[in-house]
Amino acid sequence: MGDEVRLASGPMLSAATPIKCAMKLIRNGEVIQTANTSRLNFEVRTPGVYRIEAWLEVDGEQRPWIYSNPIYVR
Repeated sequence: MGDEVRLASGPMLSAATPIKCAMKLIRNGEVIQTANTSRLNFEVRTPGVYRIEAWLEVDGEQRPWIYSNPIYVR
């Protein structure tokens, strides 16, 4: 997290949580993938700044749980 990787290395982003939640993969501030899961994998093909948000449903509302640090893909 907070690291920089080269696109030429074919990076794979992976995130895991102990329970299922709504995970959002964000690239350059835009949501590019969502899933209700405990594990998210994504093969990076485009440079950018990537991060993950994890949301839990509490009392019928989606509430933020985790905001990851960015990973810079150059």
